[in-house]
Amino acid sequence: MNKANSFQLEEAVQCHFFHQAKGFEAIGGGFSGTPIFRFSSDSEMWVARGWPCSEESRNKIENWAKVALHLEQHATELSPWFDCSPIPRPVLWQGSLFGSPLAWQVGDQLWTLTKWVPGEALKSECVTYDLLLNYVKQLACLHRLTREMQFSRSLSKGLMERRDHLVSMQTDLSETAPMCSRHPLKSDLSLFFIECADRIRIWLPTIDRLANCPWESHWILRDLWRDNLLVDANNLWIHTVDVGASRLDWPAFDFVRLVGSLLESRVREGVQSPWDNLLDAYNTINPYSDLSSPHDLQIVHEVSTAISILFWAKKWGERNVAPETEAARLKRMKELLKIFLAK
Repeated sequence: MNKANSFQLEEAVQCHFFHQAKGFEAIGGGFSGTPIFRFSSDSEMWVARGWPCSEESRNKIENWAKVALHLEQHATELSPWFDCSPIPRPVLWQGSLFGSPLAWQVGDQLWTLTKWVPGEALKSECVTYDLLLNYVKQLACLHRLTREMQFSRSLSKGLMERRDHLVSMQTDLSETAPMCSRHPLKSDLSLFFIECADRIRIWLPTIDRLANCPWESHWILRDLWRDNLLVDANNLWIHTVDVGASRLDWPAFDFVRLVGSLLESRVREGVQSPWDNLLDAYNTINPYSDLSSPHDLQIVHEVSTAISILFWAKKWGERNVAPETEAARLKRMKELLKIFLAK
């Protein structure tokens, strides 16, 4: 976000809060580059988040607001697992200057406003199996409630996207590999390219079968990984931030994202997998679930991880990328490669 737009945002927020807003601090970015600002007003902390200016963003913001309100209204059902709604609700912009009650446009960005929520981003090295088991049960409770709002049975957009990626992946790998000859993680990437090329023939039949089956879909987060999971001092999950990837899709993607990103490594075939027990725990809390077998879900996890690594490998060396964004991307790639190459 350029300085002019940043100034306009600050002016708008000042107007909204009757010139009482102060202490603007840029806290967003990371490897996605999402602009996020924190500020205070009347002894409360607030967050303004930028979105691409598109109809898709507006729809996501509206669905997010509806889901967050629904969760607030069902605090009793949440209470065994959360003290309050884990998803902060966007508040309404006020005043004649704003064209939309939930999203205000500044330049090429839409901005949403939420209250700052407590918690620290989860550190993966702090996650025990018992903690992960509890997170899975919390997710099942969350899905059970978001399913109540709206669900349908149809082909999964996420599965079809992954099938399309796999169909073209062999070509993508051969084109991307030479670009990474000077990459800081070139040794691990070389191993990734070899293993990935070998596993495509194993992945594709499973993903193709899943993509051709109708699954129950409802609102899911999709980007439910460590940095977006806020925990308290005891590492208990209390809030989730960043709903930019949310949409209506098969809830298995939240389960796979959560479990796959926090398990230490893949389990060799023929060895009892924690995925089985975690899936059983999820289904116990959410009996409406139609998640596939643990083996299928592990395949979805491997494919999703490979697609992410390839995506960020292509991004390496882009021009006009802030150093902190480049560093965050490199760190994320290192984590993904560790997950994918673990034995």
